[in-house]
Amino acid sequence: MTNDLVKKEIGVEELNDVFFMHNQQYRDERTSADWFYFYKKFRPDLSVFGIIKDGDLIVATQGMMPYFMNVEGKKILAAKSENTLTDAAYRGRNLFKQVYDFCLDVSEKKEIQFIWGLTKYGELWERKVGFEYFGGINKISTGLIKIKEVDLNYFNIYKNASRMKKLILKPLLYLYLTKLKIKGMMKRNKVFADRIIDNNKFEIVENLKNDTDLLKAYENYRLKEEIIHIHQNSKYLDWRLYSNPKLDYKTLFLYEKDVLLAYAYYSFQPQTKIVNLADFTFFTQQSGIVLLQELFEKLIKEKISFIKFFGNIKNELVKTTFDLLSSVGFDIKSSGLDLVVKPLGNYHSEYLNMPSKWHITGLWFEGYEV
Repeated sequence: MTNDLVKKEIGVEELNDVFFMHNQQYRDERTSADWFYFYKKFRPDLSVFGIIKDGDLIVATQGMMPYFMNVEGKKILAAKSENTLTDAAYRGRNLFKQVYDFCLDVSEKKEIQFIWGLTKYGELWERKVGFEYFGGINKISTGLIKIKEVDLNYFNIYKNASRMKKLILKPLLYLYLTKLKIKGMMKRNKVFADRIIDNNKFEIVENLKNDTDLLKAYENYRLKEEIIHIHQNSKYLDWRLYSNPKLDYKTLFLYEKDVLLAYAYYSFQPQTKIVNLADFTFFTQQSGIVLLQELFEKLIKEKISFIKFFGNIKNELVKTTFDLLSSVGFDIKSSGLDLVVKPLGNYHSEYLNMPSKWHITGLWFEGYEV
């Protein structure tokens, strides 16, 4: 350990060392190939990844992943805080603030207008690096699909129990799951049976009909209410969904007379048998019900245990999704993740400090499970 710490942007030769450090800490399997995808495939000129080195040893990392956002109807360059990590052996050297300040300076030079992130430690971000943080806004909604596909280790109370306790817990958990399934089926049957549908009215397809359909859908919604949302054009979808190296995404789009009214993005990892509903957004109630029924019909045929949806329940558009999922038997719980926000330079929008304006869903993660 020396006093000559060096702050710099990462070089290609340092990638393997960075991810060795990250994988040790998080017990993950991220690789340098993942890094190239997340930071260099989509606007590589705008990405920021800073490190602090003590000699040849990397002791701190911080990434700023570029996103184009829509704020007050304008396309704005922002970045998501990612890959924050400091070496515990250097505690007391204030590495977190040092690497963060370095990356904020680089981000501002690249004309990034604000930084946002999702973290369990919002108070730390506020105290150390001057972010605003908003807690209690992000929730997770979970619905049961098939009991026989459920791995009981999904429940921490079972996973961490002794062998004897597992023998007691197993029948109790299956009883709970049975009640959950019956409750969900009854609610779904009522919601789906009550809907009135003209088979010629809606069309559900797996790809956008036109590259600008999502942008137009949000533009129409903003006539009703301004929100902060991701600028989803075809380049973004290719990067975030279709070319994602970590997860295999499927997409559904619902149209009425070539007008996009609802969409859903989801991924399924066989080892967990859980579907992550990265985004499920609808602009009319009936379109949401129709698309959700289509999604259920597809997933019931698969070996799926649960569906999970993440989002900011304070945002009215996201709340309609939570409400619909609740109406078909989904449970809602806290995610434990705060939203942190920091404007850079002279950028200002009062919306940044209004949690209800942020249209946050699981899409705001980078292809890792929530």
